[in-house]
Amino acid sequence: DWTTFNNKQSALSNASSSVSGILTSTDWTTFNNKQNALTLTTTGTSGAATLVNSVLNIPQYSGGGGGSGTVTSVALSAPSIFNVSGSPVTTSGTLALTYSGNALPLANGGTGATDAANARITLGGTTSGISLFTLTNSVSDKFIKVNSNNTITLLNATDTRTAIGAGTGSVTSVGMTVPSFLSVSGSPVTSSGTLAVSLSGVPLPVLNGGTGGANEADARNNLGAACKSCTETLTGEKTFESRLKTTALERVLVNSTGTSITLGTGVTWLNIHQDNTVTVTLPNAASYPGREIFIKNSGSGIVLSASSNIIGMAVSFSGSTQFAILNPGGNIRFATLVSDGTNWIIMQRGN
Repeated sequence: DWTTFNNKQSALSNASSSVSGILTSTDWTTFNNKQNALTLTTTGTSGAATLVNSVLNIPQYSGGGGGSGTVTSVALSAPSIFNVSGSPVTTSGTLALTYSGNALPLANGGTGATDAANARITLGGTTSGISLFTLTNSVSDKFIKVNSNNTITLLNATDTRTAIGAGTGSVTSVGMTVPSFLSVSGSPVTSSGTLAVSLSGVPLPVLNGGTGGANEADARNNLGAACKSCTETLTGEKTFESRLKTTALERVLVNSTGTSITLGTGVTWLNIHQDNTVTVTLPNAASYPGREIFIKNSGSGIVLSASSNIIGMAVSFSGSTQFAILNPGGNIRFATLVSDGTNWIIMQRGN
């Protein structure tokens, strides 16, 4: 088709331009340029399509055209504290909220009132309490007086004393006396000063919660208690309602068939029946001067001390010490030992 058309336009290219309706060669040149192949581009997202020489640019439009929705009207409602304008929107428009002037309710965190005075009432303020919020600040310090009609009056110091019936006083001297277990300094005060109370050193009587004694022994005697951790000389007859139990006075019997025996501090009698050698660990003689220990072995084994702290019958009290206590084979079956504060002395022995 174009070949036929070109042949036809070549034949017409030499036609005279003076003839109406006949294209000139210039017209055909322009036409030939535009009929060439076009290059298509898609730059941009808005605006009109453009043709520059053989380049046609068509933007990639978005959101254009009608959608598939069916909404035709949008309205807005709001609580009474707001006004709504622009509602409903049937094509396009803006929904606007503005404050209406109504109070936000207490249940929604508001005051229930649109001004401070009504808000204080709504929030439960009393007449006197509300008055405190509206007091005018004074140059000088004032004291608050709540009147019988629930009004507030501000008073200075002098008027406050008058209102409560207090005077300025006429006291010229203040002294102080105390019980004998206390002492006072700075008494009397005639203008200004400090009354100081301290312990006098005199015991607090028992009837007043004290011990009545200046030392442990006196306090214990006044309270009727026995000595616990002190040294005291007892006079007169003493009655003990139960057994007197001390480590120095305990008299305990121990029967044993063992070959190694340790005597406790309260053991006085040790009765042994053993045919083998028996070793006895005696209490420290230095801790129990004058204490007695009676040892007997009805068996045939000898009895030795675990330490060389025994002074025999035939040895001077300052003589050398030994281990031996009993030797049944030598007719020594029992012995009485007494502490001299250093060693154990055999005071008696026999078969």
